[in-house]
Amino acid sequence: DIETAARRLVERELDALVLSKAEAIDRELWGPGEYGEAFRERCGDLLVVPRDRGVWYERGHLGLVGMHGGLTREEMLVPFATARLSELR
Repeated sequence: DIETAARRLVERELDALVLSKAEAIDRELWGPGEYGEAFRERCGDLLVVPRDRGVWYERGHLGLVGMHGGLTREEMLVPFATARLSELR
C-alpha cells in the first residue's frame, strides 16, 4: 500500500523515525491524554521525526529563526513554570 511504500522510502533516504498517527498517539508523542477530532484531522497520516540533529528544509527557503521537533533530550525537555496572576508582584 501507499503508506508502507512511503514509510520505506523515507526510512531508506533519511535518518528518521517514521510513525503512523496511531503509533505516535500510542507512544504519547504529544503527552498523555485524549486527542480531539480537530487534532486527529490536522495530524498527518505519517509523522517523520529526525533521529539525530538533522534539519530538513526547502532549498533556498530557510526563513525561520529557530527550529524544533527532534527526539534529542534538549528538544523534548523544555523548562516550564506556572503561577497565579494574583500571586505575581
